[in-house]
Amino acid sequence: MSNKKYLIHLHPLKNKYFTFFIMTKFLTIFIVLFTLVSCGVKEGEYKIEGTAKGLADDTKLFINIQDEKTQSNKTIDTAKIKDGKFLFEGKLPAEAISMATLTADGQPVNQMFILENGKIVLSIEKDSTHLNKIGGTKNNDYFQAYNDKMKEIQKKGADFEKQNKAAIAEAQAKAQTGDMSAMMALQAKFEPLMKEITESSKKYNNEFVEKNKDSFISLLILNQMLMDPEADTEKLKSTFEKMDKSIKDLKPGKDISKKFEGMGKVAIGKKAPDFTSKTADGVDYILSANLGKVTLIDFWASWCGPCRMENPNVVAVYNEFKDKGLKIIGVSLDEDKAKWLEAIQADKLTWDHVAQLDPQNDVAAKLYNVASIPSTFLLDANGNIVAKNLKGDDLKNKIAELLK
Repeated sequence: MSNKKYLIHLHPLKNKYFTFFIMTKFLTIFIVLFTLVSCGVKEGEYKIEGTAKGLADDTKLFINIQDEKTQSNKTIDTAKIKDGKFLFEGKLPAEAISMATLTADGQPVNQMFILENGKIVLSIEKDSTHLNKIGGTKNNDYFQAYNDKMKEIQKKGADFEKQNKAAIAEAQAKAQTGDMSAMMALQAKFEPLMKEITESSKKYNNEFVEKNKDSFISLLILNQMLMDPEADTEKLKSTFEKMDKSIKDLKPGKDISKKFEGMGKVAIGKKAPDFTSKTADGVDYILSANLGKVTLIDFWASWCGPCRMENPNVVAVYNEFKDKGLKIIGVSLDEDKAKWLEAIQADKLTWDHVAQLDPQNDVAAKLYNVASIPSTFLLDANGNIVAKNLKGDDLKNKIAELLK
């Protein structure tokens, strides 16, 4: 897991232009359905029994979770392999259920599972991770069933990557020199398949959450769905409200409740929250003092491939309407000032720009509940939010309408 949880939430793709090689936004591990009955575990305790193929006896194993305060990984339990088997035992508060990862000392083992009370069963194969199995408790059974289906949905994408491995490597090498032609050609080829995979994934995620209202996995999926700029937040809110109270009362459930509260504050028709950020020169920049007849707040970053690909369209709109009252305020979620400024120059972004260069604590991003980028908010002359996440002709037409 990354130490920069907020960056991951802002955009899962920090690999510049290689966005179309990522098959889904959602958690995926390739596992086979494996169900065992929990037994012999006291209430309030967990027992993790497992087998490990390809790992020597006395190899140390670790259970890692994300620390809520530092957002970094921390090890909460250790065990050693003996006769090809391992055992973890411990206690958890009922509300402490979380995503966890099993790792091995000096070995390429990275098996995700749900840490919860009860008897969890893991089967690990170092050299054949697609054969790894998890199960035993309710949420681990849910998790493996979910991933089995996602593996099936994503197979066409994985096949495409295998079939075009050499072409992808060549395109990536050219892209490093600034030649995007091969990359764009591959993207055009992959786009219809990506659309199919994305639509199938979204459909399955909706079905899973609607069907499994008592599942911890449903909470994680719903949280990821909220990061989609095109998500139907009212529908997701309704779905969340129907989930079991025991699930909503968990830490991720409480976090989602706060997200819905934040989304309400930046809903269309609401007054845009005011904020103060910093220009590249370190000068305070206040939103309310810099509004135009129409104002576009554009959350982006130099490392965000989709942001950079959309920039030419935004430049064209700005050049057409800047003399008629359009203002654009670019809010960067970069950490590296040099890369931020380099991207502004390279993409010819001649409007106002601000950045705190601390995306995990960016005031504007938090106020506007930005969970992924690119993310845009269009304001009218009174500073009210009139549209969100418009692109291309939709953005141009809306601005033209507002400036009439």
